[in-house]
Amino acid sequence: MNPSELTSRQPRKKLQPIGEILVGLGIISRAQLNTVLEKQKNVPKRLGEILLEDGLITPDQLNLALAERLGVESINLDEVEVNSLAATMIPEKLARRYGAVPIRFIDENTLLVAMVDPTNVFAIDDLRMMTGYDIKPCIATAEEVFEL
Repeated sequence: MNPSELTSRQPRKKLQPIGEILVGLGIISRAQLNTVLEKQKNVPKRLGEILLEDGLITPDQLNLALAERLGVESINLDEVEVNSLAATMIPEKLARRYGAVPIRFIDENTLLVAMVDPTNVFAIDDLRMMTGYDIKPCIATAEEVFEL
């Protein structure tokens, strides 16, 4: 890396707010978003938590919006067949620690892993070193990951 690369870092891409994504996907209305944003000013909770508590969205819909925001695939583990060999690639203790479940091999070098937090680079790096495979994270609900 040359010195100019050290000082001229690319600006981080600004992530679109979850509420805007949900409105854009037609999951909630602009009026519902505005109501929840007002409510959020008085409670120390994330927007998604309030929307879930109020029954305006489902966990799968929240994951869909998060996947859109993060640029990863959203996966419903109730509807996916897990490859038994892939599933053995990560010990249960580590899978629970990272909220991660191996789903299938994408190719001879890559393992698809459903994660509660697909932005956890430490988990992804650990899983890559442990399995010897590149890890392609996707997002799934915590309930589905820990149930599986």
